[in-house]
Amino acid sequence: VYVKGDFVGGLDIVKELVATGEFQALVPAEKDLKTRMDEVIRKAPLMIFIKGSPETPRCGFSKYDDDIRQGLKTHVDWPTFPMVFFKGELLGGLDIITEMVENGEFAQVVTQVNSSAE
Repeated sequence: VYVKGDFVGGLDIVKELVATGEFQALVPAEKDLKTRMDEVIRKAPLMIFIKGSPETPRCGFSKYDDDIRQGLKTHVDWPTFPMVFFKGELLGGLDIITEMVENGEFAQVVTQVNSSAE
């Protein structure tokens, strides 16, 4: 059995660790939904979440974690997809991003993303 990429032992060792209560300390605690959402929207400087569902994914994220995908709607008080985040902050959806592209603001965001990647 491996935990977080480290070999813990075979079934006999794991049974012993469970019996003594030591195994639970090796298993990472489940993060609450808010923490998971905060982490995923900050995973890269620019994060875009689009439509889809686990049954009919339209991107890899749709298949990844439906709790996060659905929770984002209430977490950032934005009911629709796409959602575009820059450094963890919601920029907006398609209408706002389209407006930002038209007035040149989005190019500034992309420039910041490119400069932070260097």
